[in-house]
Amino acid sequence: MVELCSDAVAKTLKKNGIGRVFGIPGGETLHIVDAIASKDIDLVITRQENAAAFMALMGARYCGKTGVCLTTIGPGATNVVMGAGTATLDFAPLLVLTGELPASERTHPRKQYVNQNAIFSAVCKASYTLSPSNTMSICEEALKLTTTERPGAVHVALPTDVMSSPVAESIKRRDKENVPPVIPDMEYAKRCLSDAERPLALIGAGVIRANAGESVRNFIHDNSIPALHTWQGTGVVPFQDPFSLHNIGLACNRIPLEAMKEADLIITIGYDEQEFQPLIWNPKGDKEVLHISRNPPQEVPCYHPQEFVGDIRGMMEKLKGIRKPTPNWASSIREEYQRHISLERESVRGVDPVAVVKAMASFITDDVLVSDVGAHMLWLAEYLPCQRENAVMISNGMIPMGIGLPGAMGVKFADPKRNCIAVTGDAGFMMTAAELRTAVEHDTPVTVMVWNDSALGLIESRHRLSIGELDVYRFKNTDIPRIADSLGAIGMRIERTSEIPAALEEARKNKLPTVIDIPIDYSRNREILA
Repeated sequence: MVELCSDAVAKTLKKNGIGRVFGIPGGETLHIVDAIASKDIDLVITRQENAAAFMALMGARYCGKTGVCLTTIGPGATNVVMGAGTATLDFAPLLVLTGELPASERTHPRKQYVNQNAIFSAVCKASYTLSPSNTMSICEEALKLTTTERPGAVHVALPTDVMSSPVAESIKRRDKENVPPVIPDMEYAKRCLSDAERPLALIGAGVIRANAGESVRNFIHDNSIPALHTWQGTGVVPFQDPFSLHNIGLACNRIPLEAMKEADLIITIGYDEQEFQPLIWNPKGDKEVLHISRNPPQEVPCYHPQEFVGDIRGMMEKLKGIRKPTPNWASSIREEYQRHISLERESVRGVDPVAVVKAMASFITDDVLVSDVGAHMLWLAEYLPCQRENAVMISNGMIPMGIGLPGAMGVKFADPKRNCIAVTGDAGFMMTAAELRTAVEHDTPVTVMVWNDSALGLIESRHRLSIGELDVYRFKNTDIPRIADSLGAIGMRIERTSEIPAALEEARKNKLPTVIDIPIDYSRNREILA
């Protein structure tokens, strides 16, 4: 029986463990959709292409396996560009499949034609166009490249004539080579650790990707080294651990930044430079820095570390017990931070953001929280204790608004038994609110907490602090519970902090997505931005 290229693509996806594809098909993707269905791969049709990418990439970040999204030509392809860029800057493995015109029709001017390879090359690790002679090899290469460090998005265009053509390629499957992990000579690192009086670890997302959390925790404890996390690395050392200094992601996060100023040695572990720019924490470029990662450091200002590139777990083992047990030199900073986040506040108009975080923290234990982008993200990152890896997921590369709801759905699809909560602002929620209907149709009961101030609260606060008052950032009040109800979900509104635990408990029991609308008081945003 003749195998079509569309069948070869679907077969390759199935062979590599892909069980679900998110997206919006079109007339140019009929053959690939048919082939995907024939291989029992679920197609989750979303309401917007970018949301499909958000679902796929956040689920991929959570489970460490490639996510896949599918769109058609023209607007379908261009709508998914932000999601592709988000995956690349967040180092999430994502395969972006797009319909494409036959080669003879890829000329300007032509309706719905754009140079997809040029566009996606700018935001992806690579961009390919399939032909009958390269379909299987390119698909295998693209899937492998999505997960190769540093992970990211890879784009593959599927021309309509190619998808309906027989495969004209014969490739032999290569057995995976058992390559021993590389462990560099660690003698210099050992001397630095032994001589340092105030060493500090900065833990990034690469630790989670390398499944090296336990090794890093052992290294921290055996050497008595306090640890900070980037937003994406949060939870590797649990907040309750006496060596945890929690998170850092902004220059205004003064207390943990003080630890970086006092440190005489900083060990970055699994750290990707855009997670927290060295220009902020090492402005003079004069800190002694050890870079321990599976990737060499990138060329950015103020970051010229000693490189130790290889297997993180193996390197952590080599560095165990180098320093004699000593008291935690940053214990006073940790105590100051704990006092800071435990301060009680009174709300002026609406519910205080810190009170919301505290109410959530005392209730959620095994849940996964996915943050959208906005002022709420800053309050969560600074005040929400994180006790395990991937418990709090924040996009800190492209940082796109609208990722909260579809991102939580992506995690729920990847781990159906896990309770997933999206925290979003009213503006971010409205960007992808239609995906509530997708969640209803696919029995994906996520919880959405909407911090509602009827404004672009973060930008309004920044404008006020930088320039002065300007009344352009406010919205007319939107009835968010009614929107949720109209899409088949459950809408709730609460007015007081004390109502949050009961609302979350009810949402957890619901078999439908639940949206909790909270009138938030952002009058103290200057505290988190100053």
